[in-house]
Amino acid sequence: MAIINVRLLAKIFVFNEKGEILLLQRSRSDNRRPLGWDLPGGNVEYNEDPNEAVLRELMEEAGLQAHESQVFYVGTETEDHYIVTLLYKGSAATTDVLLSHEHEQFRWIKPADIVNFDMPEKYVKSALLLAV
Repeated sequence: MAIINVRLLAKIFVFNEKGEILLLQRSRSDNRRPLGWDLPGGNVEYNEDPNEAVLRELMEEAGLQAHESQVFYVGTETEDHYIVTLLYKGSAATTDVLLSHEHEQFRWIKPADIVNFDMPEKYVKSALLLAV
């Protein structure tokens, strides 16, 4: 059976020089998880390289560039369609965050502190792996 409706999602754990990761709080008008915390990233556009997509999303959402981004997690889930999630890790060239209209605020946190935020479980588990 072929999968017809697939969504490719690319998110990034971007680190600063202190070993902290960037979290973004979604806007209150967000239709999926209003005011929930998230990683920078989003949908990979049709015919777009996922590596380029995650860097584009990081720039659009936080005004940051990353060095050395690499995939360290691939997961799947089924909602109203099939979702493939690629989680990247990389380091920020600067830490001067410029939020887009899609987000209310940001935080730089130690990866282990992610348990204190309203985040999808796959992000929490992945961050805890990075905390080791």
